[in-house]
Amino acid sequence: MILLAAMLAASANYDAAIIAEAKTSIANELLDPQAAQFRGIHVVPGANGGRKVCGEVNGKNSYGGYVGFRGFAYEGAYHTGAIKNPDEITIYETMAKGC
Repeated sequence: MILLAAMLAASANYDAAIIAEAKTSIANELLDPQAAQFRGIHVVPGANGGRKVCGEVNGKNSYGGYVGFRGFAYEGAYHTGAIKNPDEITIYETMAKGC
């Protein structure tokens, strides 16, 4: 029982760390990283036994207005993320599988 509690605590700490890493990476892809808004964030199994962070992000355009929430996926095993771009097919489509 104690071992299970320790494993759950370690998993929660790892999830919190990977979420923070994902938010930083995804926000840095936006025009104004400090204005990034996130919602629906969840962690799922990822590549190579790692974790994948999925959710939605909203950022500002060059006029200072928010553009609307778009899906994102961040693969912890590769330390890389992608934001859904409705105008083109991107790596997001591949990365988001399993989200």
